[in-house]
Amino acid sequence: MATYLKRILPLIAIDGDDGNYGSSATCDMAALQAISKRVHYGKFVAEAKYQASTEEYRKLINAKDSNALLALLTNVAVEEKLLQRVRQKARTYGRDLDETGGPEEEEKMRVDPEVIVELYRDCLIPLTKQVQVHYLLQRLSPPRVGYLGPPGSFSHQASMQYFRQLNPEAVMVPQDTVASVFQCVMSNEASFGLIPFENSIGGKVQGVIGHLTSSGHRPSICGDCFLKVSQCLISHPSVGDYKHIKRVYSHPQALLQCQQWLREHMPQVEQVPTTSTSGAAEMVKGMDDTCAAIGSSLLANQYELRVLQQDMQDQSFNRTRFLVLRRDPLDTLNVSSGKDRTILILSLRNQVGSLARALAVFAEHKVNLTTLESVKNPAEAWAYGRTCSVFSI
Repeated sequence: MATYLKRILPLIAIDGDDGNYGSSATCDMAALQAISKRVHYGKFVAEAKYQASTEEYRKLINAKDSNALLALLTNVAVEEKLLQRVRQKARTYGRDLDETGGPEEEEKMRVDPEVIVELYRDCLIPLTKQVQVHYLLQRLSPPRVGYLGPPGSFSHQASMQYFRQLNPEAVMVPQDTVASVFQCVMSNEASFGLIPFENSIGGKVQGVIGHLTSSGHRPSICGDCFLKVSQCLISHPSVGDYKHIKRVYSHPQALLQCQQWLREHMPQVEQVPTTSTSGAAEMVKGMDDTCAAIGSSLLANQYELRVLQQDMQDQSFNRTRFLVLRRDPLDTLNVSSGKDRTILILSLRNQVGSLARALAVFAEHKVNLTTLESVKNPAEAWAYGRTCSVFSI
């Protein structure tokens, strides 16, 4: 935008105010989008050049030599041919038609072709190469993974389990909330995100489907993993047993997974929901000995707490499924691996039989559905029927 406002507009726009603010803003947006798209296509070119001369580029990337990468990317002959094409296109498309339908004289062109050539030579090509160098410098970097933190949470364990098998150097980036995980993926702060999605006891994790079905650009789901969850009651080392505990802190899902045990052994305890099991352990560490948290034994070691009760979840086969998020699809060709899972988000009209007709398609093609969810439409009161999520394998 800075380049557009400070360098491009002064060359192509006439000084003065014509009052067409709306039209000008529309044209500005179209121009900015076109410039951004053109510049960022350079990443594909950079990747093609990397694949063609991998060892040469790898050496410069590891040395973080930006100047040498820029020189290696630059092909003066190719750039000159590009400028020639730009000049010819500007001459061809930059003129209005006269009364006979032919092009106007060149002196009546909307923008001088040499101005367009100058913009490409001095603005667009340098911007493209800047993006290419930035892309290449992170080409060999280990992936960054956003997860629901802080460290020691079940999401952290699942992230380590999933990504360290793919790349032992993967960097784990804790996030305060599920919304923050989505945001760090969409802003490219992290290459991947991992969020808890459903539990074999508690069902769907509250709020996650809302993020998946929200309007606007959403991250792609590129994988999933399962983690065996063993819930523990943890508190200060000085606490002998759980009989004197008055408040228990944990993520709502963890509390839900332990409801039967809590009713039987601690019926009077106050249950306080937190954003994560790790957050609960961190809070309890700074409280008195009447407080406890529910989480993993790893948290107890990390925060120097004592495990008062192990495996307090209501069912021994307790598993949590996590979804792996990425800003853009890993496979733009959508080639099936044979082991894929599919999540469909359908928006249906509020009419009799609309859901039945939609589901009939799956039956007709012999597709087995594992889960069907109705999602609240936040724009309308009681509008559950407008959007539903269908989860299938």
